[in-house]
Amino acid sequence: MNCCPTCGQRVTENLVLVDRTTNTIACRGYTIHAAPKPLELLALLLRCAPRAITKDLIIETVWGDHEPYNADKCIHIMIHKLRKVIRPLGLEIETVHWRGYRLVGDFILGKEAA
Repeated sequence: MNCCPTCGQRVTENLVLVDRTTNTIACRGYTIHAAPKPLELLALLLRCAPRAITKDLIIETVWGDHEPYNADKCIHIMIHKLRKVIRPLGLEIETVHWRGYRLVGDFILGKEAA
């Protein structure tokens, strides 16, 4: 069985590993590199799945006290890009009208590095 070189966790087919030290997400034989803010958003979606997360929680988690003036547009763009990137992993981001977004798919969240 393969092990994650960073955390040593055994890797299974549907295990998703988020590594903030290298800004990568690994799952199903794919390793995806992401900028820190989209990676933080994906990590939040993974931790909260299958529940929907609000835009307010996204803003608080990704930007903290430094919310951009166009946060809604930034979120929309990040979600759009993440959808394309995570599709090969068998994951989907659904829009939950009047609520926010949620991550769906068959996965197990592994230990997060850093």
